[in-house]
Amino acid sequence: MINNPHPMKVYIYFMAIWAALFLLLCVNGIQAQTATDWDGNIYHTVNIGTQVWMSENLKSLHYSDSTVIDYVWSYNISDSLAAIYGRLYSWEAAMHSAASSNNIPSGVQGVCPDGWHLPSSAEWRILIDYNGGEMEAGAKLKEADTIHWDPPNAEATNESGFTALPGGSGGKSGGYNFMGGIGFWLSSYRVNDFISIVSMVYNDPFAYISFEYILDSNVGYSVRCLRNASATQITVIDNSEQFSIYPNPATDEIIIRSENSSSMDLSIYGIEGKLVLQKQLKHQENHIDISALPEGIYAVSIRSSQGIVQKKLIKVL
Repeated sequence: MINNPHPMKVYIYFMAIWAALFLLLCVNGIQAQTATDWDGNIYHTVNIGTQVWMSENLKSLHYSDSTVIDYVWSYNISDSLAAIYGRLYSWEAAMHSAASSNNIPSGVQGVCPDGWHLPSSAEWRILIDYNGGEMEAGAKLKEADTIHWDPPNAEATNESGFTALPGGSGGKSGGYNFMGGIGFWLSSYRVNDFISIVSMVYNDPFAYISFEYILDSNVGYSVRCLRNASATQITVIDNSEQFSIYPNPATDEIIIRSENSSSMDLSIYGIEGKLVLQKQLKHQENHIDISALPEGIYAVSIRSSQGIVQKKLIKVL
C-alpha cells in the first residue's frame, strides 16, 4: 500500500522549491531574464550595477532584420566551439553600418537582438569601474575555473555573473589565435583606424580597455550585448496586489487580472530559471493557456511601466 504524503510535508516541499526559484530570479536583480536573437539562440543575462548584460558571447549569424551577417566566423570553423565561446565578428559586421559612438547608451543596435545594443567604450568603462577598475575587474568578470580558461585563470571569481570566456580572435585573413588564453570584446567606438576593445587574459586579474588598429574587415572578436533599458529603471515588487492569478494551483488555464489596462509583458520561468512562456497582456483580464506546461512550480513575471512584479504559480495535472 502506498501512503499519500502528509499535506504539511507537501506544502513545505513546495515552499522550499519556490524559495530557491525566487532566489534564482532575484540574485543581482532579474538574473533569470533571457534574450533571444533572430536565429533562436537564447542568452542568459545578468544585472551588474545599473547595467543589464548578456552573460554569454553572441552567436548570431543574422541581424535582427533577418539579414545574413557577413564577416562573422566560428573559431577554427567549428560550430561546437561557437556554441560555447560565441562567434567572432569584424567591427564593421558588429556595427551594421552604424556610425562610431561613445555615448551612454551607445545607440548602436548593430549585431545585437532587438532591445539590446553594442556597448560603447564608455559603457564598458562603467562595467569595469563597478568591478574595481582595470587592475581587478577581470577577476570578477571571468568564469571562475580552468575548463575554458587556460591555467591559472588568475584570481577569477566571476562574482559579477558576467562569465567572460576567452573566445580569442581570428577570421578570414589572419587565422585563429588565443582561444582559452584571451578574450577580446568589441565596442561601438572607433577613432580613425583604431577601435576600442576590452580584453582579459588567463594569467592576470585585469580587464583592459585599449585601441586596436584595423587592417581590414577580416579579423573578428567577441561581442557582448547590453540591454537598452538600465537596471535602475526596473523595480521588482514581490507579493504585489497589482495583479492576481487564478486559479492557483491551475491545470490548463490561468486568468491574470490587472488593476490597470496598460500593455504588459508576461514571462513564465521554470524551476531552473528557463523561460517557458512569453506573451503580451493587453487587457485587464487575460486568459493564458498553460496546458503544455509540465506539472511543477513556476515564477510568473509581469513587466509594466511601473516595474516588474513576480508571483509563483503551481501547475497540476
